[in-house]
Amino acid sequence: MVKEKIKVSNNKKVKLSNHIFVYISKDIKVHGVMLKKYSVGIIESKDKKESKVSFIWFKEPITVPNSSYKIFDPQKTGDLYLKKVCNICHRLLSTKTFSEGISCEDCKKIIDGINASSKKKKAKKKNKTELDFLNCPVCYKPTMSKSTSKIVLDHSHKDLHIRGWACDSCNTGIGKFKDDILLFEDAIKFLKTDC
Repeated sequence: MVKEKIKVSNNKKVKLSNHIFVYISKDIKVHGVMLKKYSVGIIESKDKKESKVSFIWFKEPITVPNSSYKIFDPQKTGDLYLKKVCNICHRLLSTKTFSEGISCEDCKKIIDGINASSKKKKAKKKNKTELDFLNCPVCYKPTMSKSTSKIVLDHSHKDLHIRGWACDSCNTGIGKFKDDILLFEDAIKFLKTDC
């Protein structure tokens, strides 16, 4: 359900959308999809018994019973409030479950590879040596360690497989795309669109 308001600004009409944000109040399985407690979504349409909700991590809206969710105000979430939405699992959680940053502690452990075996972690540390200069294999930027940017050893967050050296910016960018090739392909399609 999307309500639209018209705001007049400098004699121009501007459409503003008011989305209704919800979180799932308990773990439920709907149409073969497992919705974890506190998963965040936006109501697309609603009738007396059920609503179509778009979840950030799922491409199509999912029809859920109205009794399975609660409405919340996303502007009253974040570090200064009691609740915050994790940027990885997209769940509305207590701010206490975030040690720092925008990922909850459980997701941060997965991202940082804490769940990987200690043997793989030791192998990663053993292979890590210092480089003074690198032409980044991703952006081709010449990088001087500690002068222009950091040079880091890029690795998969899923299994700690070492891919090789990259500049810090590209390593961070790859991490933001969650090491997911499909997300990169979607980004390429987006870049090719005419605006």
